[in-house]
Amino acid sequence: MTPRIHSIVVTYRRPTVLRATLAAIDAQQVRPDHIVVVDNDSAGEATSDLDEPENVTYLRAAENLGPAGGIAVGMHRVLENADDEDLVLLIDDDDPPPSSDSIARVLAIMADAGPDVAAAGLVGARFDRRRALTRRVPDRELVGRVDVDYIAGGQFPMYRVGAIRDVGVFDAQLFFGFEELEFGLRLRSAGYRLLVDGDAMLALRRAHGRTGIGARAQATPRPPWRRYYSSRNIVEISRRYGLRGAVVLSVLHAGPMAAVRGLLRFRDTRLAAAALRGTADGVRGRLGRVDVP
Repeated sequence: MTPRIHSIVVTYRRPTVLRATLAAIDAQQVRPDHIVVVDNDSAGEATSDLDEPENVTYLRAAENLGPAGGIAVGMHRVLENADDEDLVLLIDDDDPPPSSDSIARVLAIMADAGPDVAAAGLVGARFDRRRALTRRVPDRELVGRVDVDYIAGGQFPMYRVGAIRDVGVFDAQLFFGFEELEFGLRLRSAGYRLLVDGDAMLALRRAHGRTGIGARAQATPRPPWRRYYSSRNIVEISRRYGLRGAVVLSVLHAGPMAAVRGLLRFRDTRLAAAALRGTADGVRGRLGRVDVP
């Protein structure tokens, strides 16, 4: 039996962007059999006036659950009727497929993978469990199918339903930031593999002039609320999956060092405060949605 593809799209107050992404999905060479759109706006601004085709289900959250919570809601809905060999494809509402064969390329990886492969995607990365840092896969290793620890949002992660049933859905308490990393590490800890097409990933790096750069995933400026959640969640993830001493290192990297970078690079005291508050809440295990000024 051919596995069905169930896509989950989480959206929040971006109706025009959502429409464009749904149109791009519909134009794919391989289209999902079922799409679950989770609207994190209780008012339903993005989805209230959209048509609901037979293969699309709109779910409206009672409050903003963040990407992590929205994906968890969508996964629970898919699990109600999906078979273990079916596939769950995550697509960001503001990140449509870059080419008409994007879904087909990920599906091709899953089609010839063994039962120990829980997920595939276009681009993946690794996690240094000792130092609590995300890492790029070295260029020299990007040949054939390549094992990674997680597949970030926007890279079309596709998960087997059976693996989701085995380890559980996304952790809604993370709310925002590194939810894909946590889920990937949870799958890896359960003995599953996650794969990308190394040759295609290397070609993408060459096309964007990103070969030969450092091993660590590149940091980018972010608003204070994003800095807060990324700092908090990396501390929590290091507690769950890091080796001895990883939590201490994650606190240093995501707290004081991130605060100093925020001051030196951007002269933004709000970034520094968000980093320190995030790591403090991570140490205390304070998760869920938090108001960040």
